[in-house]
Amino acid sequence: MAKLKQRFALDRVVLVGDRGMLTSARIREDVRPAGFDWISCLRSGAIQELAAFLRRQAAQGAELNPLLTLQTLLGHADLATTAIYLRVVATDLSVIEASVDELYEALL
Repeated sequence: MAKLKQRFALDRVVLVGDRGMLTSARIREDVRPAGFDWISCLRSGAIQELAAFLRRQAAQGAELNPLLTLQTLLGHADLATTAIYLRVVATDLSVIEASVDELYEALL
């Protein structure tokens, strides 16, 4: 940690993670003594928006795997945990598409 701070002239290093990823005890006993600060600010809605963004980027040709990228960003050990957010996005999009189709048909 000291090497990183010195090399990049950092005053602080803050980890950002998914809510509930680490317990308060783990932060107090492991994260802070290692020289890190911790912010848990990503709520489900923000993660779903990020997942949708990553999927759009991949669809437009970006060389990334949305699921693996999201897993890395969130620090999830189990890929199944991360996959929940992509399934929610897919479900929400299909509901929206169906609603738009119904509204369009009603106008005709």
